[in-house]
Parts: sequence; structure tokens; C-alpha cells
Amino acid sequence: MKSLSIFVDESGDLGDYCHHSPYYILTCVFHEQDQPLEEHIQKFRQSLQSIQAEASRAVHTAPLIRREDQYKHQKIDERRKQLYKLLNFTFASPVTYKSFIYEKRRFADSFAMTGAMSRDFAAFLKDNFDYFQSFDQIVVYYDNGQIPINQLLNSVLNALFFNVDFRRALSHDYCLLQSADLICTMEMLAMKLERNALSRSENLFSTNQMS
Repeated sequence: MKSLSIFVDESGDLGDYCHHSPYYILTCVFHEQDQPLEEHIQKFRQSLQSIQAEASRAVHTAPLIRREDQYKHQKIDERRKQLYKLLNFTFASPVTYKSFIYEKRRFADSFAMTGAMSRDFAAFLKDNFDYFQSFDQIVVYYDNGQIPINQLLNSVLNALFFNVDFRRALSHDYCLLQSADLICTMEMLAMKLERNALSRSENLFSTNQMS
């Protein structure tokens, strides 16, 4: 059976526009399951162990950069090394991705934005219909973190294809969910950098300063 995995993550919230949350990003990472991935996963986990990072825990890019949660006692070089390991894994793996980026102030409310997201996601799938239709099964991995996104994925994919399986997944179990999280965060930082809106911690992480 020819299968395609889609790993989904988002950055931002679906609430109204505000200064500290101006953007929303949805990212899908695509992996054709007949393309070997296990070696890349093993190397990634071993590389985390080599720098004494906990390979059993997921690398969460945004809190890593902001020095939050499990990273609050780690120095900047320790955090950078983990980010580089995830970057190396992601771009060495046989995957592709698509990010959908939205500036929230362009929409009257969250319903208008999720409507635009549904249309954009459907248009992307239709533009690549022959590719997606070539698979016997499409398996979607998402943590169900935001109900409207879960509904969007279900409604759009099931409207176009008859072979879709949805699985609730956690990032510490699937390294490509960590990759989707990484890409979301990098796209978010690129948007903020373009508008000179990086936070102090984001600026610090991108410099050679130490903490």
C-alpha cells in the first residue's frame, strides 16, 4: 500500500489580532512512507544524546528560543545545539512541506481567517490533486491542539479524498511533528524580522551574545 503521511502543526492563536500575536501559520510536512526515514530518526536522537539532551523529549522550537519551560535553566549555546540538531534532521530527511501564513489584522474575526485557510488548503490540494490521489492512503498526524484546525483538516481532506486516516499524535512520539513545529517557528520569525518586530529573546538567540 502506497501511503503519504502529513504532519501538521500551527504557530499563533486563532483569537483576534493583537500586537503580541499578529500572525497565524499552519504547516504541513509530507513524507512518502516508502522513503526510508528511520536512519535519520536514529541519527537525530543519537545526536541529542551526544549533547546530553533528553532524546525522549521533543524539541520545542519556540520555547527553546524564548528560554521557557524545560529550557529555562539552559544556556544559549545548549539551546542552539538542540536547534541545529533538529534543523539538520529536518532538511536531511526525505520530506517536503507547505506553510500557510496569515496576517490576522486582515480578517474581521477568526471565522473569516479559518474560512480563508480552508479555501487555501483546498486550493493547494486541488492544484496537486494527481499527486495526492496517487496514494492508497493519506495519514494525518496532528495533536488536536486547536479544534478549528482539526475540523478544517477533516472537512477539506475528506471532501476530496476517500482514503484519509486521522491520528492524534504527540511530538515526542513523531520527530516530523517537531519538524513541522520548527518550520512554523522559522516562518513566524521571518515574518517578524521583515517587520523589525523580533522580541528581545528572539534577537538575543540570533546573535553571538551569551546568556
